[in-house]
Amino acid sequence: MKKTILFLMTVFVAGNLTAQMIWLSNPDKAKEVANELNKLIVMDFGAGWCAPCRAMDQMVWECSEMDTIAKNFVALKINIDHDRFTPGLYSVSGIPKVVIATSSGFPIWMSTGFNTAEPYLEVLRAIPINAGDLNKNSIAFEKDKTNLKANLNLALSFQIVGKDVKSESLKSKFLERSQYLFGKIQKLSTDIILNQQVELYSVLNTLYLGNSEKALKEINKISSAPANGKIEDLRHFVLAKCFLDTKNQDNFIKEKQLIKSKELRSQLE
Repeated sequence: MKKTILFLMTVFVAGNLTAQMIWLSNPDKAKEVANELNKLIVMDFGAGWCAPCRAMDQMVWECSEMDTIAKNFVALKINIDHDRFTPGLYSVSGIPKVVIATSSGFPIWMSTGFNTAEPYLEVLRAIPINAGDLNKNSIAFEKDKTNLKANLNLALSFQIVGKDVKSESLKSKFLERSQYLFGKIQKLSTDIILNQQVELYSVLNTLYLGNSEKALKEINKISSAPANGKIEDLRHFVLAKCFLDTKNQDNFIKEKQLIKSKELRSQLE
């Protein structure tokens, strides 16, 4: 198995160096390659008889720009007539359907049908070339979906990677996944410190979606009596980010000066 994965990785890397689109057809192998290369998976569900699928092949997957874009992800093509299992995992009721997922198969973004190439290309261009800790944390999450630490780590990974994504369509899905997990933690947790931490990180999602005024209103509803020093630092950091975004320089400087953590302060430089 390891030799097979090494061979697939060699083919994948070589394909990128020679500007070729490399399609895998085995979901498990695609997950392993994506995990080894720390990339996301792009799944294309289709069939030979599907006219829109053929149009999408020509206008998206075979376009000249794909020579550059394809290096950012692991491509998995699923023929729904040959693979009856995988489509069910992603509620495929129509084709073509494109799904962007982590190396564990956790779905991030999906779209069904094809009219024009640009909406798909706009998203594919924005896929991060490196998944950061997202793949590692999605695998840990899949092992125990009720583990609060696993939920928190995955939620933060979606936020950290998603906040810098250029496509608004893809960015919003990263942050939606993050917000969903934060909400799940709040329902399951009785830990005051964890819940305050999650509330503040949730405000950051609102901010990263471009709603700085709404974020300020949200943080003002959160208890102003932090459970400990780290939570207090995080609150000052979130406020500083909000004031920076609203160009309120005086309050930004004030909040930044109150942050004791060098790591958090460095993120405001």
